[in-house]
Amino acid sequence: MARGVIAFTVYDALWEQKNNAGETPIDVATPRNPDENYKVLLSFDGGGIKAILEAGILRAIQNELGEHLMSRIHWVGGTSCGGITSLALGAGLTVEQTRRLFLSGRQLAFCGNNRVLPKHNSNGIEDMLRVSFGAHTTMGQLKTQKVLVTAAKIKAAPPQLVLFRSYAPRITPKEYEKYGYMNPEKILMWKAARATSAAPIFFESYHGLADGAIFCNNPCLTMMTDFFRLQRLENHKNIKNVDKIGCIITVGSGIEPLVPLDGIDIDINWNSHTFVVQCTSSHAAVSQAREWAHSLRIPYFRFSPRLSRAYDLDSIASDGIFDFMFETEVYLRTQAHKDIEDLCRLLKSMPKADVQDYNAIVH
Repeated sequence: MARGVIAFTVYDALWEQKNNAGETPIDVATPRNPDENYKVLLSFDGGGIKAILEAGILRAIQNELGEHLMSRIHWVGGTSCGGITSLALGAGLTVEQTRRLFLSGRQLAFCGNNRVLPKHNSNGIEDMLRVSFGAHTTMGQLKTQKVLVTAAKIKAAPPQLVLFRSYAPRITPKEYEKYGYMNPEKILMWKAARATSAAPIFFESYHGLADGAIFCNNPCLTMMTDFFRLQRLENHKNIKNVDKIGCIITVGSGIEPLVPLDGIDIDINWNSHTFVVQCTSSHAAVSQAREWAHSLRIPYFRFSPRLSRAYDLDSIASDGIFDFMFETEVYLRTQAHKDIEDLCRLLKSMPKADVQDYNAIVH
């Protein structure tokens, strides 16, 4: 009878009423026993200082969810500053701690240089990463979520994609290299973060590795590919893997206005600007990932606010940061509000995940 009353009502407010357990009609209708094989994938674009913007999006999602965001996330990956965010969350930092990492560390990371290029001395960002992730913490110590960050090997042409993972197939370590995996126990977190954020023009490359944005500023396609690759490899080895992607969340660093160009004539300043823009562009990858996900009937959520102007990736000025933070809040309270509600309703139906204890692994 109660369901009939609700179904026939013309008042939306009735759908917001809660029972004694604090549940709305939609909450009651949500399956109680989620498929434990479902995994939620969360990816972060690169974007320099606009990682602060991405953390603001996470905070809005977590507030709507009403619990620790990572308690519903099983895979997390990113490129450049998004890679640092992925490592921070995978290591157990809260969303707010992750945002403070960029807010308080920006002047140390973007410290300038006494040379024309790169723009910043790498000692600053390396010090920041060692303090944040510990000098000896390995990616293999990240046990609760599968964490992936991208980099580009630039010692040969064309560059090659390199993936730093907190996981590997359930095979013997001797077989890792054969199948293109590194031993997670031998990958220092801070070094993986340094490699993925070695943006050309801004920082020196790191042992022949540069920013993963050269390949994929939006790593969602890479994560999906690696998910299915891991599953196929383990099943090939007669190791049962029945994991399924239950939801994909991809967080961008904002959509900036198009910049008109007079032509394609060679100009050093414009070429360097265009290179940076291309490395931080995600439009094509977002469209491809969305279509792939939809073809597999996987829910796909993309969050990236439209910005009123372009922001330098290495800007440390408070005024600019406050501007894009404000624009992000407007986006979250208007355009993205319904999507966040829908996402969180879905996340609550997904299997729970453990949250890493930061103090247990980072010293």
